[in-house]
Amino acid sequence: MPATDIVSSLDAAHLLRRVGFGPTAAEIQALTGLTRQAAVASVMDFTGAPAVVRPGVDDRDNEWQCYVNAQEWWVERMRTTNKPLQEKLTLFWHNHFCSGQDKLFDMGAMFDQNVKFRTLGMGSFETLCQTIALDPAMLIYLDNAYNRVGAEQENFGRELMELFTVGVGHYTEQDVIAMAKAWTGHNIVGWNGSFTDATYVWHPERHDNTVKTLFGIALNWNGPQTITEIVNGSKKTECSQFIARKMFKYFAHTTPSDSVVNSLAATFAATMTISDLVAAILLHDEFWSATSRWALVKSPVEFVVDVLRRLGRPSTVAGLPWAVEGMGQLLFNPPNVAGWGQNEYWLSTATAWARGGWLTNLKWQLDNWNFWDGIGALPVATAVQKIFDDLGIFEPSTATRTQLTSWFTAEPSWARQSNALIVGAMCPEFNVV
Repeated sequence: MPATDIVSSLDAAHLLRRVGFGPTAAEIQALTGLTRQAAVASVMDFTGAPAVVRPGVDDRDNEWQCYVNAQEWWVERMRTTNKPLQEKLTLFWHNHFCSGQDKLFDMGAMFDQNVKFRTLGMGSFETLCQTIALDPAMLIYLDNAYNRVGAEQENFGRELMELFTVGVGHYTEQDVIAMAKAWTGHNIVGWNGSFTDATYVWHPERHDNTVKTLFGIALNWNGPQTITEIVNGSKKTECSQFIARKMFKYFAHTTPSDSVVNSLAATFAATMTISDLVAAILLHDEFWSATSRWALVKSPVEFVVDVLRRLGRPSTVAGLPWAVEGMGQLLFNPPNVAGWGQNEYWLSTATAWARGGWLTNLKWQLDNWNFWDGIGALPVATAVQKIFDDLGIFEPSTATRTQLTSWFTAEPSWARQSNALIVGAMCPEFNVV
């Protein structure tokens, strides 16, 4: 179907689920009736996005509190922003160019990196790559802070190719060695192995100035040159396909065909501008197809933000970071350099139990928030529909409606208000997008 098709309310809900954290009825209505192009242009327009106000992340004597502050700040920004795609992309890049507070123990550096993802996340992919390669958090996390001639450190060079740009199968072990040598001398000052006040510094005396063969090309390679070669040189096709596939999986569904990926990659390769790729994905027929609808499991962060949006409550009530630790996703602390997975990655008895446990903790506060007051006295069908409406479950299955009807009928009226949050938010339809 052409990208000029008119967006229905269900189409609008689908688009908004993918570019945000749980749409409201008003947000859906605002896009309903527009063309796909107009709707996509609307969600991609970051004009008027809230300014970034630095939270308390610089108290070197209390890094744990800085860590809590940063988590609460970001979840609250996701919950309240009028430009959710900006945060969804920041989350994507945070999970792509992974760094973690557990190794840095410097929340200020982690926050600075987060701001770079937000600022550069829709622009030139090469600029984003070059910036993050020299970012102090990345230099420490992947050990390039110590990389010098005669003591080459391969960690960053390997992950630059394997996870950040081209993927396995598009480089050799010889390329890893050459890449490590190319990045010698790109270090930091201010790092003492425990706390940091890190700043990137170029040490030419630590650089390997020999001719190195990378991707079959013999040069005295220097680090930033290698990124240019990958993104806009001999590895451009592989790079554009790698990023296009990964980003399509993030926004659409996890099994794109090669033809879809190649089409998107061709668009991306024309400019290597991230916004062009995002637009191509969101306008692609495959994105709007039945295959993409309800095809992705919410990550814990998406789940928490959506619940807080529905309740109208700030992130400070969520008990971060403890709330999401059992669910498996601690912001600013990915499990490793490969980051978090998708879909089945979040599906286990333990993670489901953790989601339910967090909701159980929240339910005791519902009376104080006047949320769903009087729902226990409503007719069964009315109450069940209200649960669906208020939680944004716009397409409940017959099985889910039947289960909620049975539960509401059997539940004592005094317990319906608080327990409805658990029952509703644990529905399959609330846990997918």
